[in-house]
Amino acid sequence: MRSEHDFLDALRESPDDDELRLVFSDWLEDQDDGRADLLRLQVERRRLAPDDPAQAGLVSRQHDLLRRAMHGWLAPLRPFNVSLLRGNGLLAVAMPEPHLRCLDPEQLAEPPWHWVDGLRLYALPDDFATTFAAEALAHFRHLDLSANSLGLDGLRALAAARHLTRLTTLDLEKTSLPWDGGLVLAAAPWLGQLRGLNLADNPLGNVGLRDLVVHGRLDRLRVLELRGCELGPLGVAPLVAAGFFGRLVALGLRDNALGDDAGKALAASPHVGRLKLLDLRDNAIQGRVATRLRQACPGLLL
Repeated sequence: MRSEHDFLDALRESPDDDELRLVFSDWLEDQDDGRADLLRLQVERRRLAPDDPAQAGLVSRQHDLLRRAMHGWLAPLRPFNVSLLRGNGLLAVAMPEPHLRCLDPEQLAEPPWHWVDGLRLYALPDDFATTFAAEALAHFRHLDLSANSLGLDGLRALAAARHLTRLTTLDLEKTSLPWDGGLVLAAAPWLGQLRGLNLADNPLGNVGLRDLVVHGRLDRLRVLELRGCELGPLGVAPLVAAGFFGRLVALGLRDNALGDDAGKALAASPHVGRLKLLDLRDNAIQGRVATRLRQACPGLLL
């Protein structure tokens, strides 16, 4: 690696590579660059279990580093709420929708923005087409639209967005997506890029999930969150049969109405054991089916 850009590009392509992250931190330290501490802290946190008591101290140090950075190299990002993307050492910004449309290429070319990969967007107006036509969206790989009332019209505008060329993670939690949203989302040209998709707490239902997994290109998807989506066994069946199911590493199905029939379908899949996390809490799965699932999937939460 010969430059900061090279390292950042490499991290974006290999977000789980802690060795690369440590090499980058050493490279920064050789230049007396304090950002080395931020990267090392992320490696420390990634190597601890989420419930490890040491996490609290690391989180406190992380907040302190970010607070000091806002008076230093991150000063141009002061108008926004800046946070660290979970575990990878790069940054996310949160802003109201009007600020997105005011971002221009020259501003995004400033050095602090090189470290920004995520966008949390709120206060969306009713003119969804204008929002999702913003050219600045091309800068971000992670887009969080949670808790905005998109509904079907907003989802259609998002699906038609031309500038989501780098998108790899999309959070649509609590965005009022109805059952026919599955087919709209399946038609989005950028869907095949996604590695992570959060659809939690939307009334998508069995039909919506079926349309998404049957008609959508989800070959690169590794993390799928479907908590509270009003799903039953009829929704899980096409999911388990989908080609991408065997490539998932995390699947969230908490707080649905799956019952033992869906539990049997999951337990019978030859791929369920590959899941590092399978969250089936609050689904009334009990007895022998629960036992089979525990045997089949070490990453089960039930």
